Parts: sequence; C-alpha cells; structure tokens
Amino acid sequence: MQSAYYTKQIAKRFHLPDATTLVSGVAGVSPILASRLCCGSIDHGTVESPPCIDAYTIQVAMKPVASLELRLQGRKVSMDGLPEGGIVLLSLECSPVKTFYSAFDLVRFEMSKSAIDSLSLASGEKVIEGLRRPPPGHKDLILFRLARMLLPSFCRTDEVDSLFMDQVSLALHSHVVRTYAGPRDDPRPLKSGLTSLQIRRASEFIEAHMASRLFITDLARECCVSTKYFARAFRRTFGMPPYQWLQERRVDRAQHFLRVRTMDLQQIAVACGFTSQSHFTRVFASITGSSPGAWRRYMHHHSPLPLRWQ
Repeated sequence: MQSAYYTKQIAKRFHLPDATTLVSGVAGVSPILASRLCCGSIDHGTVESPPCIDAYTIQVAMKPVASLELRLQGRKVSMDGLPEGGIVLLSLECSPVKTFYSAFDLVRFEMSKSAIDSLSLASGEKVIEGLRRPPPGHKDLILFRLARMLLPSFCRTDEVDSLFMDQVSLALHSHVVRTYAGPRDDPRPLKSGLTSLQIRRASEFIEAHMASRLFITDLARECCVSTKYFARAFRRTFGMPPYQWLQERRVDRAQHFLRVRTMDLQQIAVACGFTSQSHFTRVFASITGSSPGAWRRYMHHHSPLPLRWQ
C-alpha cells in the first residue's frame, strides 16, 4: 500500500516533519490508516482537517497531552487535555479544528464510513448509522493497547507484516463498532473454525507465497469466506492470529535451510519472506530463543533437534 504517500499527506496536514503511516487494505474499498504523530513543542498551533469527507479519526494519547483545544463546525468543545490512553473520536464531516498548546505523542487511526460498512457487511453484521463521540478525555484501554502494539512497526516500516496490520485493523473495527455505535445486536457466534479443506487451501497458499507479502484478504478469498470470518475462524482453529502463524511457518522453513550450509543468512531471509536479515534474526530469536547463526552452529555440532526449540 502507499504508506509513503499517506505519511507525506498527514505530516503536511499536521505541520510535522514526519507522520509515519501504516496502511491496511483489509476493507477493500478504502485503506485504514494508522499514523504516529509526535511533537515536543509547547505551542504547536492549529491543525485543520481536510475538506469534509465521510470518515472518522481516532487519536489515542500515548502520553498525557496537557493542553488541547477542539472546535467542531466552528464551536468550541470543552476539554482540558488528554490523559494517557485518552482518545478523541471525531467525524471529519464535523470539520474538526485542533489547537495544541503542549507537546503531544499520538497514534491516529483513520477509517472511512465505507470501510466500516464493508467490514460489517463482510462479517454479516448490521451496517451502523455512524459512531458516537465519547466525552472529552475518555480513556479506552483497548484502543491504547492496539496503538501500543503498533509502536515498534512505526520505527521499522520496512518490516511491517501485512497480515499483522490487517489483524490490527480488524480488531480496531470490531471494537469501535461494538463500543461507539450505540445499542446493536451482537455478531453471530462462530460455531466452528476452518474446515479441513480451508485449512489445506490456506496452508498451500501460504507455502506457495511465503517469500512475498501476504494479505489476509488473499487468504480469505482462497477459502471463499469474508476477511473478518477468516480471521476469527483461523484463531479458533490454530489458537493464534494468521500473522503469528505465518511467522512460525517462516521460521520452520528457515530452520530447514539452516540445516544446509549452501545458503547464507541473507539468502535465507529473502527465501522465507523476511524484509531483511536483521528482521529475520529478530523474529527467529523471538520464536526459538536463539539467533539463526547460533542455531545453525548448534545443529552441526549436536544430534538432530526438533525444527523449533525453545
């Protein structure tokens, strides 16, 4: 996705030198964005929204914001700032204008109404009329945790796994719709996980495309189900989200290559779908507890081990 384009546009809108933006295309119709907005100035000034569009933004305070003024359609909204974990949920149709009088560290999510509706329809849920705005300074620990999960990715955008970003976006949509859309029926309970045929098709698809970027929409299409259903059924079947399962499969494949001395670590990283050797090393160590080089040396000096060892 065009993360560089959105990074530039949002940085310009917020008068910042950088606004690293991650993009998910899980909704299909329009991207879901997550941006890191940081400023150490105590008088950053006024930020106006783009021309009126049918979309929502959620800004999550990673640190307390001491002083912030908000105007909607020209009218001032009373607020004293934001606590850590506090959120500001706004419809861009209300032409929000924010003035920062203190330093801030925010994660900003943006979802169009069409993206919200698309994910709702795909999962068999009702299309909502809109999202209600919570009181100023309202704390949302789930959104805070989702935002915090993305912090390492903002620092290493070249290593962001598409499945991971899609999974975060699905969790964002599910929580926001359930929490801020007002009274509504709960989504239908998931009675079972993936069928044996779907498991085989998903596994074969991942195996065939492991060296390239994978999107959750591709896997759902391969299994002939919606993206949201696939994500929930996959977790129910394997006990983990798709991106985590994919990382473990990549490590399994890497261990196979490490047994053969004909490939160096950089070649193995590329063959297994990692964005760089350093990315490969971090993921491998997080799963096995050892670096790829140490694992290879151990394998060649000891008796055969299981593919993954802790």
